[in-house]
Amino acid sequence: GDGTGQSNGRYRFVHNTVVAGTSAVFRIFDGIQSVEVHDNVFCRADGGTVNLIRTAEAEWTDGEQIAGRNNWVRTGSSNEPAQWTGTLYGTDPGLADLGASDPRPSAGSSLRNAAATDLSGPPGFPFPDPEYPALFHPPLHTVSAPGQEAPRPFDCAPDVGAYEWPPAAAVVARLRLAQGGALSWDRAPGVSAYDVVKGDLALLASSGGDLASSLLACLENESPDAAATDGEMPETGGGFYYLVRGAPGGTYD
Repeated sequence: GDGTGQSNGRYRFVHNTVVAGTSAVFRIFDGIQSVEVHDNVFCRADGGTVNLIRTAEAEWTDGEQIAGRNNWVRTGSSNEPAQWTGTLYGTDPGLADLGASDPRPSAGSSLRNAAATDLSGPPGFPFPDPEYPALFHPPLHTVSAPGQEAPRPFDCAPDVGAYEWPPAAAVVARLRLAQGGALSWDRAPGVSAYDVVKGDLALLASSGGDLASSLLACLENESPDAAATDGEMPETGGGFYYLVRGAPGGTYD
């Protein structure tokens, strides 16, 4: 809290890249019920260790309720919650150029494909109606106007942090569906692997074209083959859609 009141509520932090100072990243005050922290990067510009959380002033409504998965933390950092699991440790998260305030992951970053997708709060304290996956990239060194947000590419194996690598696009053409659910497409120049997702047409239409809410499955993740198979048939009157992207550089846009 800020001294004006307390929420006794639940808090959730997902897919952020935090360049910290010397104070604790999370300083929890007054009445609070739970905190969950997933798929974030916690580092410092000078490469030093991070003070992660301070709870001395917290007034937990139901005892300390903390959860977290697959956060990247500078090795040797302090006050990491014991409830966090799958934490990634290192001395360098592999950001493009932190000295120039470019926190996007580089090609060889350990953040790539390392995020958790099965996110949950402390047992018995689920976050109400959580938004996932992350839909947008934060604007870099600017403030974007409403409606001008940069979409975050959907990935079957998302990256840890605020940005998905890479930003460039590789175009896949001539997707074909044959009898028996055999999918194939033309190989794209410069592409070494392919991701394939499957979605529900009715959900896509009812959501106004929202890809994330209409997805049903990831059929392939970084497969070297220009082919996939889906033997499931839609119900009468229904339909599926399929999207393919190449790596490196592809998006589903």
